[in-house]
Amino acid sequence: MIVTADVSQAMSRIYQGRAELEALGLDGAMAGGDHVLSLDQLVGYSSLLTASRYARLCLIDWEGIDHPQTAEKLDPTDPSAIHDALVFGAPGGGAPLLAPFLAWIDQPRRPMGAETVRLRALAKDHWSGGAERCRACADESDLCAKGGSIEGGLCPRLKNAPLTPEGVAAWDIASGAAGLWERAGMAGAVAGLRYRDALLVFEGQGGGDQLDFGAAFTAFRAIEAGRLEAEAEAEQAKADAEVKD
Repeated sequence: MIVTADVSQAMSRIYQGRAELEALGLDGAMAGGDHVLSLDQLVGYSSLLTASRYARLCLIDWEGIDHPQTAEKLDPTDPSAIHDALVFGAPGGGAPLLAPFLAWIDQPRRPMGAETVRLRALAKDHWSGGAERCRACADESDLCAKGGSIEGGLCPRLKNAPLTPEGVAAWDIASGAAGLWERAGMAGAVAGLRYRDALLVFEGQGGGDQLDFGAAFTAFRAIEAGRLEAEAEAEQAKADAEVKD
C-alpha cells in the first residue's frame, strides 16, 4: 500500500517538476517541460519506481554487487546503487534486475491464490474474536477443537487453515511473534504489518533454501488484509454503539 501510494503520487507529478524526472535517470532534454512521454515510457517508469520503492523498503543485503574498479561492496541501501542494479545490472556486466525483481515480488513460484483467500479469512476471524472462541472450545473439549465438526460445519479456524509451507509459517509468525504489527495514534490502532521484520523472522526459521519468499510475502499481505478488515469492523461497531448510547 505504501509503494502503490508513493508511485501514484510520483507519476501524477511527473510533468510538473524536473526533480521527479531526473530521479528516474532522465537526461536534461528529457526533463525539459516540452517533452511528452509516451504511454510505454510512462508504464516503464512506473515499473521502475515500483521496483525501486520495494527494494528500498525490503532489501537488506546483496551479493556480487561490487564496484568494478575498487571491488568494494556497494551499499545495498544506496538509492543510486539500487537504481543502477535494476536498470543496468551488476556493475561490470550482467542483465538488468528490474524484471526478475518484480517477478519475485509479484509472482511467487508456488500458486497462492486459494491460500491467500484462506489466510485472509483466517486472520479476520482470529482478530474478530476467533482466538478467544477457540480457547473456550479447547477448554470445554468440544469436537471442533479436536478437528471434528459441530452441526455439520467446520470451525472457521479449521476450514481456513493454511495448506502451504509458506502459509503455515507466515501465519505462525504473524499471529505469534511479538513486535511485528505497526501501531499508530494515541489509541495504538493496528496500521499494518512490518514486512521487513516478518520476512527476517521467516528467514531465521530456515526458509532460505526450502521455502518461497515471494509466496511468504503474498501470505503476509493476505494476513495483514484480514486483520485490518477485522480492526475496521470493530472500530465501526464501537462507533455505532457510541452513537446509540
